[in-house]
Amino acid sequence: MPSKKKKKNINIFYGLFLFIIIFSFGLVFYLYFNQTYDGKVYPNIYVAGIDIGGKTLLEAKQLVSNKITPVNGTGINIYHNASNVIIYPVNSSSDGEAAEVLINFEIDKTIDKAYLIGRSGNIVIDFKDRLELMFKRYILTDFIVNVDRKKIAAYLGKNFYPYESSDAFYYLDNLGNIEIEPESNGKKIDYDKTISLLEFNLSRFDFSSIQLVSEPSLAVITKDDCLKNIKAVNILLDLAPIVLSHEGKEWSIEKEDLIKWLSLDKEEGKLNITLGKNKISEYLTTNLSKSVDIPAKMPKFSIENGRVVNFIPGEDGLEIDINAMSDILVRLPIEDTKYLTVLTKKIIPSSITDNDGNNFGIREIIGQSSLSFAGSSVKRQKNITNASNAINGILIRPNEEFSAIKNLSPIDGTNGYEKEIVINGGSTHAEYGGGVCHLSTTLFRAILDSGLPITMRQNHSYNMPYYYPAGTDASVYDPKPDLRFINDTDNYVLIQSKVVDSNLIIQLWGTNDGRVITKGKSVVYNVIKPGSAKMVPTTSLPKGKVSCSYTPYSGADAYFDYKVKYSDGTIKERRFNSHYIPRQGVCMVGQ
Repeated sequence: MPSKKKKKNINIFYGLFLFIIIFSFGLVFYLYFNQTYDGKVYPNIYVAGIDIGGKTLLEAKQLVSNKITPVNGTGINIYHNASNVIIYPVNSSSDGEAAEVLINFEIDKTIDKAYLIGRSGNIVIDFKDRLELMFKRYILTDFIVNVDRKKIAAYLGKNFYPYESSDAFYYLDNLGNIEIEPESNGKKIDYDKTISLLEFNLSRFDFSSIQLVSEPSLAVITKDDCLKNIKAVNILLDLAPIVLSHEGKEWSIEKEDLIKWLSLDKEEGKLNITLGKNKISEYLTTNLSKSVDIPAKMPKFSIENGRVVNFIPGEDGLEIDINAMSDILVRLPIEDTKYLTVLTKKIIPSSITDNDGNNFGIREIIGQSSLSFAGSSVKRQKNITNASNAINGILIRPNEEFSAIKNLSPIDGTNGYEKEIVINGGSTHAEYGGGVCHLSTTLFRAILDSGLPITMRQNHSYNMPYYYPAGTDASVYDPKPDLRFINDTDNYVLIQSKVVDSNLIIQLWGTNDGRVITKGKSVVYNVIKPGSAKMVPTTSLPKGKVSCSYTPYSGADAYFDYKVKYSDGTIKERRFNSHYIPRQGVCMVGQ
């Protein structure tokens, strides 16, 4: 019979043996995972119902892209009773540049998130996660989707407002007499919840129709309430006309304006009638801002042989102080003021003088690019030239961030830009700025050539051939996306932009600090053909006539690798990824 000591030694031996077996198994298992799934998503990982386990990042992104592609053409139907609105991910102009992105599927971010499952860097946690993935699914339910809630709410409200309950309100008839529009009982539509439901469905790749979230609702303010208070309304309207003035210009606020400013609120059965600040602010912005506001102008320079030869000082800007003016006008019933001077506030540009001019260290071209726009429409050519003039001569301080939107704005008619037609679902409207992206793309390439760090860049929604090679374009659309970069040199950087024979040429001048740039070739994959042309009914064409002006584009993914080696040996590497959705051709059909 073995002694206790011998038994103890045997137990230790078996324990050690078992430990070695388990450790060896764990090590083999760990190494197996590392080798088998090197550069691939681990097994049993699902994204919104799609099995991406064992796929490379590119393969996983292609699977997801194929799933998303149909909704770009069909949109998401949101309905209530017999009415409906179709929300398309992107609404764009005929040239594809002036584009509203309402729904953005973040494919790269979501797949990258899935790829990191089991790759936290903690050996214990990763071993546990990888072991679990061998026996059960990991379902990443929430695909990352960004929606423009404000714009979608506006589209829904434009179509569904007739179903909403509405309070009684005052208006003027053709003879200037006060009338009352009776209340109407209907629905209280919850646009916020509807859009949240849209987001939830999209995150799970559910593209089915959505019923508008609403509930029965009774009007709060009735015609009887308004009848009892009509005397107070007359007192307010008798304030008209109110005259606003600024540097010899005058704006007369008549009864027709004041009655639109009325804000009705019922509290404990009593109707309160005031002037609404939001309504006043909207009036000032719409009717006065374009006449009064003057954007600040940054100082501009031209150079010859590293010397400043044409200095244009900056100019202070001016804008209406909307908040202060609204506060004054809200108090009109108390102060009974008939004549008001418009309050303004200054916008002060960068404080650079010509005395600084030749101390900037501007000696040579550090980055440049040229892009032809031959064959573009007259409006597009004008917008490109206008945008080029806007950034030409701008000086960027050391460590200062440059924003394309800031320096191109306002992108509207007051600043010389032309409109292009945009199709939004079944209707059309005009958008400013078609061609501005030609400038942002050229500037993006010049920045890449200089090695200056890019802090914000977004590719276009569509892979347009005139921005070949794919993945090297940059889109701007006020207020975003924007193109931004930082001057991380010790000297100033000067932008020189000009149009020569249908070519936009952008040069960045400064001091070469020895950095070396390596840019890889553009790699295009996951090409997806667009569907058949979308037929949109219109009354702007004779009945039966068809006009197809929207060019179809294939969807694709693209990337290029980029490296900057600094003079101290530091290396910074980056991969620029781009995802383009397919676009159907669009034909307008006369009704």
